[in-house]
Amino acid sequence: MTRATLWTIVLVVVIPKSLLAQNTRIERITFAPEETSTSVSSTITGYDSVAYVLETTGRQSVSIVLESDNLGNYFNIFEPGKLPGEDYAIFIGSTEGNRFKGKLHTEGDYTVQVYLIRSAARRGETAHYTLELSISTDSECCGRRYGQ
Repeated sequence: MTRATLWTIVLVVVIPKSLLAQNTRIERITFAPEETSTSVSSTITGYDSVAYVLETTGRQSVSIVLESDNLGNYFNIFEPGKLPGEDYAIFIGSTEGNRFKGKLHTEGDYTVQVYLIRSAARRGETAHYTLELSISTDSECCGRRYGQ
């Protein structure tokens, strides 16, 4: 088996079909040493989306705020091991708004998916956004689970 064939098989098996169906960029969120917050600014157009991967140690609190120039721009949050398009999100921005604050009880990589709602994506709209993330230990938390 050639190396190219092997890589093709690996990519098909490893990359979830939900990410192959659209233009999804994957970026890992990192915090500077001794920092507990960061922000990222970017642009998406149409059916593009960005999957930000946020590593947590469990029993932490997170605050996520999306500021955008497009009212159809939202974000969803998925627990470790859960994938956009295949699993349920613990937070759905289009129904709950562009602010999340809550406890993350599971250790691992959470996915924050930034996207345009279908009607805006279909029209080929563009969103310029800033995603602000902060994380803290459980003792500093708001006392709520998943923004409730």
